[in-house]
Amino acid sequence: AEWALQAVRSIKESTKRVGELSDIAKELIKSKNKKQANLILREALDAAQAIKYAKLQGVWLSRIASGFAKIGNIEQALDAAKYIGSPKERKIRAFLDISINLKLMSPPMNTKREPEVAQKILNLAFSK
Repeated sequence: AEWALQAVRSIKESTKRVGELSDIAKELIKSKNKKQANLILREALDAAQAIKYAKLQGVWLSRIASGFAKIGNIEQALDAAKYIGSPKERKIRAFLDISINLKLMSPPMNTKREPEVAQKILNLAFSK
């Protein structure tokens, strides 16, 4: 698996590299390897920020944010989603996905922080 990851890291074109990293992270999430998935998603996030075409960048950032949410890394999910520039619907969908994953987390999020995180999600989702 490490050789495959090295091959993906050598891909020059950002969009293709993000796609491959996202696919690897998706498989790691399925196999419950959250720690490794988190590392790969961070790499994908860095690569996605280099994508020049805003609409395509938004698609990948949305998927990356969703991946972070699925492994319970809500802060990183919010960070990824806030970079989604366009269109507005995709940004809102990403934050909705994060919200849904908050409720599905195991163990559940500290309920004292829930209102704070919910407000942060709403503020970011509807910001310009």
